[in-house]
Amino acid sequence: MPTKTITVREEAYKLLLELKKEKESFSDALLRTLSKKPIKESSVMDFFGVLKDSKNLEEIEKEILEERKKSGFRDVFA
Repeated sequence: MPTKTITVREEAYKLLLELKKEKESFSDALLRTLSKKPIKESSVMDFFGVLKDSKNLEEIEKEILEERKKSGFRDVFA
């Protein structure tokens, strides 16, 4: 398999060295890291209902209402 020689700054080399797993080549580390699929864009609706079973939901709601009251930005109905 053909190879290419590249030059990287010391900082980049150290980061790559941290990414590299034991017995993994630098090429394998680069391929593993760079070939990850991009994170899909999320919609706020993707998170709808994620807290419905949370034990902390009431506390979260209370904190949100308190922060809204402090901001004075809008009326809080609660």
